[in-house]
Amino acid sequence: MKKKIRKGIRLVGILLTLTIVGTITAAMIPIYTEVVGNLRRFEAVKIIKDIWILEQKFYEENGFYIESTTPNVIPRIGWKSSPHLNWYDVNVKSGVSRNLSSSMLIIAEEIGDADNDGNTSEKIIIDQNGILYGDY
Repeated sequence: MKKKIRKGIRLVGILLTLTIVGTITAAMIPIYTEVVGNLRRFEAVKIIKDIWILEQKFYEENGFYIESTTPNVIPRIGWKSSPHLNWYDVNVKSGVSRNLSSSMLIIAEEIGDADNDGNTSEKIIIDQNGILYGDY
């Protein structure tokens, strides 16, 4: 008498596999969310450092800093945000002295909760000396 050979996958095996995959996925979602938030914050810091370099060049040539006309647009130094970078609004304003001939602040203000940390409206600021302030 021949033994009957069962072919195919059993339901228990499928359920076990799905349970393992689901557990791993559930554990990875918070890590993924944190990494995405950190990358968005890093991108904002890089953008304001790039603008700072452009502002320093403009200052050396003209003796004053230039303010942004609207969020994410600073035409006189040749910078405009890419349309897909919509996690932070970037503005250049006069600094502590309230005079663009001596001080300025570049402010990246979070839109919503861009960095996924539960806090909204955080700011990353760099001054005319290149010193970073805020939540970076």
